[in-house]
Amino acid sequence: MMENSAQRETNLASVTEFSEDIRIYNVTEDTANIYGLLNPGCKSYLL
Repeated sequence: MMENSAQRETNLASVTEFSEDIRIYNVTEDTANIYGLLNPGCKSYLL
């Protein structure tokens, strides 16, 4: 969709800037299961 926009260069710059600021983690099934166990406990502890 970005390529069909009249503001292609502006959109490309925005997407490039965004992608430089985010971190992508390799999440395995084991990691997801552990997170699922820890997350509810962390939320109740912090609230």
